[in-house]
Amino acid sequence: MKAIFCATFALEFRNPIQDDFQGSVLREKVLSSFLKYEMDLAQDNLILTDDNNHLNSWQVNGALEHWRVIRTVLAEEIWINY
Repeated sequence: MKAIFCATFALEFRNPIQDDFQGSVLREKVLSSFLKYEMDLAQDNLILTDDNNHLNSWQVNGALEHWRVIRTVLAEEIWINY
């Protein structure tokens, strides 16, 4: 799981505590690994700008695969009417 948080102000995340898991093994796994992927955005190449936007190219293959699958799930009549 990956997430990108954008803000015009500094964000600060804390390590999870036991109450955050609410008895869920999945919540514990996700929240416990969350901060491992934190990046230092002080590096210019990691700051997302109009001139430095890799998100579109990163998502192309996933989007194409999504449409390929969804077209096999929904009937042709739905696509024609859509």
